[in-house]
Amino acid sequence: MKKIRIYNDIAVKWTITTNGKDESLEGRTLSVWLQNPLGARIPMSITVSGNVVSFTYTGKEQKMIGNYIAVAQETTDGVCRTIDHCCPFCLVPHTHQETDEDDDNISTDVVDLDGDLQSLKHGLSAYEIAVEHGFVGTEEEWLESLSYDSKQAAKVANAAAEEAQSAASAANEAAEKANDAATAANSAAADAMTATANAESATAAAKEATEGANKATDNANSATESATDAAKSANDAAVKAAEAAKNVKDGKSAYELAVESGYEGTEAEWLASLHGIDGDNGLGGKVDERETTGDVVLEMKPNLLYMYGELTSLTITLGTPEDETRVNEYMIQWVSGATATTLTLPESVVFMGLDTVTANKTYQLSILNNIAVMGGASNE
Repeated sequence: MKKIRIYNDIAVKWTITTNGKDESLEGRTLSVWLQNPLGARIPMSITVSGNVVSFTYTGKEQKMIGNYIAVAQETTDGVCRTIDHCCPFCLVPHTHQETDEDDDNISTDVVDLDGDLQSLKHGLSAYEIAVEHGFVGTEEEWLESLSYDSKQAAKVANAAAEEAQSAASAANEAAEKANDAATAANSAAADAMTATANAESATAAAKEATEGANKATDNANSATESATDAAKSANDAAVKAAEAAKNVKDGKSAYELAVESGYEGTEAEWLASLHGIDGDNGLGGKVDERETTGDVVLEMKPNLLYMYGELTSLTITLGTPEDETRVNEYMIQWVSGATATTLTLPESVVFMGLDTVTANKTYQLSILNNIAVMGGASNE
């Protein structure tokens, strides 16, 4: 894998064969994205010439050092399938760490890749892709991890940065003029995010910081921005993974997964069991029953269950919580009659699992952290 100093433009040329043959990719629906060391996706703007896909990862887009993964996908008949993925390069913080150790067809700051597009019938699910990239756990544990609180992610990222900064500071104390080089610890902290910094790299960082206090200050600001970006990237990854889950076809319903995990009872009983008792620190359960039918436009308040009769259409917006330090859940129940209810939600809300309303069912919808979970039971 080629090592390139961060903030340099990187041009990538990816030669993709089809079943081992050079066939033109022009006119096909292709997309390419990079995955940074924290798992966040970075969409690339691509050009296609024959069977070569080209894109550039500009220096101003680069915010994090470490190994990057390139993924190529093709969309056919509304289904997105992964063509190929590989690790084309690693971003490093210092010029002296760059290497040209790669295939002979790779030149400076240009990465040439080879891939083969096989005839695929089914793409990997979001869970399978997560397992390929290091996730350890069951599908249920992975689904639960998608709702990981962004504030907790920020605490984890900040804790990691603080621990790395302590390690870098200890190394700086052993170097000359250690007091003047204290701000360089943030640069060493960035190195520690991908691997445990050894004494040699930490000492080199300290010497560079001693040579220019202004440069060390800039590195400190950059490390602080990286910690903030890490928290945002963790949250973005959860939202994008939920979006990817929407593309999985013919998957098992939440009720079916519950039965496989030992639940005994009908689907209606399972839906009823989803409503737990009020917690000690909750706001207190409240129900707003309305006799309105037909077309409804509703601005929902959090922590209040709205109950409606048969609705032809339902347009929902989310009201601002009075206390944003609490968990704020938006809940509603309605009846979809002989004509299925037309449901419209804010663009920021994504579904986990079921996202289509059908006729002759009673539905319950819950929205938490802009992730919607919906279930329906037959009216018959």
